[in-house]
Amino acid sequence: MELMKHMLLEDQDFFVESVEFVLDAVAQDQAGNSRADIGIYLISLLIADQKLRSGICIE
Repeated sequence: MELMKHMLLEDQDFFVESVEFVLDAVAQDQAGNSRADIGIYLISLLIADQKLRSGICIE
């Protein structure tokens, strides 16, 4: 992944932990309904934030 090449180790750890949190939080609600669309949105925000922090141009 191109993003991971430009991240400091501590940023990589934060990124991985954040993605794991998002996946755990939105995988399924109490009724078993998928909330993947929310997860995808949150992960895209996290990726955009990490790109800004590392100075990668966002398209």
